Amino acid sequence: MSNDRLKGKARTPINSLATVSKLHVHRLPTMSEAVRLSQRNVWKRPNEDDERRLALVGNRPVNGDKLRLAAAVEASTRMVDDAIGHDPRLAKKAQWLRRDEGEHCDTALLAEGDDQPFYKRVRNVVNTETKAGEPVRIVVSTDDNQVPEGTAAAFIATVQIVQQFVPVEVWWQGAWLNDSKTRGFVFHVPLVQGDMDFSRLEFSIADTRRDLFSFMVMSSHCVIELKESWNLCGHRAEKSYLPESPGYKNFVAHNGIRPEASSIAAHAARWLGWDALWQVESDQSDTTASALQSLPEKYEYKDTRTEAEKQAALAESDRYQREQQQIAKASAAARLQG
Repeated sequence: MSNDRLKGKARTPINSLATVSKLHVHRLPTMSEAVRLSQRNVWKRPNEDDERRLALVGNRPVNGDKLRLAAAVEASTRMVDDAIGHDPRLAKKAQWLRRDEGEHCDTALLAEGDDQPFYKRVRNVVNTETKAGEPVRIVVSTDDNQVPEGTAAAFIATVQIVQQFVPVEVWWQGAWLNDSKTRGFVFHVPLVQGDMDFSRLEFSIADTRRDLFSFMVMSSHCVIELKESWNLCGHRAEKSYLPESPGYKNFVAHNGIRPEASSIAAHAARWLGWDALWQVESDQSDTTASALQSLPEKYEYKDTRTEAEKQAALAESDRYQREQQQIAKASAAARLQG
């Protein structure tokens, strides 16, 4: 018997479920397969809410919304220009290099028997992964049905900038974790793999039913394949669990990329493996200061608070932490309502 409650009514899954045993990371080949899995019945007594969810999601994860996508792509064009204006390093740069094969042939070199008579237009090498031909793998979280305005266009703009330099793969990640993030369920689906077709990722970055769909995929996998309960696993992911690109560097949280030039430029630079613009400017400033033989003034912090003020600050910090934990638990519980 499942302890999960949807709409306040206890429901019984078709299989008996054990407690979640570990962190399950599962990969699906396509979004079409994810849709197929999400449509399987997991309850002994299906009800109208199940039919409503199926109708709400439909085949939208595969098809997306063409009009909404067109508007986001149009808006992204301006965002690309603004981001490059903010960080000129992101402007497309390329050079012609001699190769044993390429787009143009130097007939004189070919006649001389040169082993590199061709010229190939290549972009600058931006990091060691690029030099090795590895794509940048971006993982986008769908762990919330809310989609902040402009974030879909901002995501597309960031991908477009990075694609000037290196191929980009975009993966969907749906995660349902316990409060310690040590157990739960994570799903990955490839959306964009080196091309400029954003139709496959439109649903994940722009649709308010994306987390509902994630729940349907997760619950189906839990009941039918794993036979484990998702009870208390309503917490969102804060990093990528994709084995090829784990961690925080190339992870886009559920609240997306802010539709601002500075945010888009910062994400693009980070994905390319570059130092942040502020760091570059700071280093340049330090170099200039060093050239002028100026020495920074030594600064030592002194805590002038009384003991009572320190205790009050510590108590306020503890109160804030407890409050944030309560908010996280309430949000996770609400997310499990389907």
